[in-house]
Amino acid sequence: MHHLIKFKHKKEARQKVSSCYSSIYKLHNCYYILTKASDKSRAFITNLSPDEYQLYLWAISEIDNSHDFIVYETNSVLVDNSRALITNTGATIYRTFGFLTEVFGILNYTSDSFSDGGQYDSPDKAIAQVNYLLDQGVETIDLGVASTRPGANIILAETEINALQKILPHICEIKRNFKISIDTYHKETVKWLLNLDIDYINDVSGNLELDLVKECINTNKSYIAMHSLSIPSSKELILPLRDNPVSYLGQWIDDKIRAFHKMNIDTDKIILDPGIGFGTNGSQSWYILKNINLLKRDGVELLIGHSRKSLISHISNKNVRERDLESGLIAANILDKVSYLRLHDIGFLKAIHTVNSLMVQYR
Repeated sequence: MHHLIKFKHKKEARQKVSSCYSSIYKLHNCYYILTKASDKSRAFITNLSPDEYQLYLWAISEIDNSHDFIVYETNSVLVDNSRALITNTGATIYRTFGFLTEVFGILNYTSDSFSDGGQYDSPDKAIAQVNYLLDQGVETIDLGVASTRPGANIILAETEINALQKILPHICEIKRNFKISIDTYHKETVKWLLNLDIDYINDVSGNLELDLVKECINTNKSYIAMHSLSIPSSKELILPLRDNPVSYLGQWIDDKIRAFHKMNIDTDKIILDPGIGFGTNGSQSWYILKNINLLKRDGVELLIGHSRKSLISHISNKNVRERDLESGLIAANILDKVSYLRLHDIGFLKAIHTVNSLMVQYR
C-alpha cells in the first residue's frame, strides 16, 4: 500500500514513516512524502486535489521505479535544490533534494577544538561561519565554547558563560528561521541558559541532573544526552573490546528512558546521542554506525555526531580538517536511520543525497 503524507515539520513526518519513502515533494508551501508498505497494491486516494494527485503519480513512479518517472523528470526543470513541474492547473510541484533528518551545523568558538580551533574565535568570524552553514541548509547552529578533544583542558562554568556572553547575543540577534543548540557539561551554564532564546541543551556528559532536565523541558528546550565515558574524551578510556558496543549503548538508552519516565519527563523533547569517539575506538565506532538501527527506540530520537572524528583515521590518513567527504558519505548512509546529524560542513552530504535521489531503488 502507498500512503501520501502531508506535513509542515520534519519531526511530524519522521514520526509517521519508517525507512522507505520517496523524495520529499513540495506543493503550495506544504511538504509530502509517499511511503511504501510491503503490500505492492496501489490504493487510489480519493480526497486528493488534482494537483496533489499529479504529485502522487510522480511519487508513485519514483518509488515503484517505473519508467514513467523518466517522463516526469524530463518535463521538470532544475530550480534551486529541486526539480520543478508545472501542473495542469498552473501550480508548481517540487521534487526536492531535501531529507527528513535535521542537520546541526557545528560552530566551535574555541582556540583548541580538534579540527577547527581558532578559526571562528572572534564574533566576526563566527557569524560569517553561521551564515555559511545556514546558506548550506543547516537547521540548527550547534555552538560550543569549550573543546572536548582528547587532552583538552576542563574549563570552569564561569569561563564558559563568559565566552558565551561574547558570541551568543550576536547569533541570537540574527536568529530567524534557525535554531540554536549549546554544547555544555556544566549545570551552572545550563541554569544560565534556561531563560535565553535557545532551543537545545546539548549535554556532552549525558549526566545532567534530572530535575534540571525537567526545567529545560519546561522552558521549551529539547535536551540532548550524549553517552560518554569521559569529558574530555580519552583515547585510552574505551569500552572493553570483548563487549558488544551496540548492546552496551542499547542498555544505556533503555536506562535513560526509564529514568526520564520515572521523573515524568516528556521524551518527545529528549534526543539521545551514542557519543561516537567518546569511549569508543575507530573499530567500535564503525560497528555502532553500521548497526545504528538497533539503537532506535519508539518515542526517542537519535543524534549522531561523527564529523571529522578519529574513526575516519581507521580508513584514511587525511588531515583532520580534510575529512568532510568521508563525514558526508557516512551521513548519507545513515540518513534514514537517525533524526539528527551534527556536521562541520554539509556540502558533500547534499551532493551525495541529490545523486542518490535518482539512483536509490526503493524496496
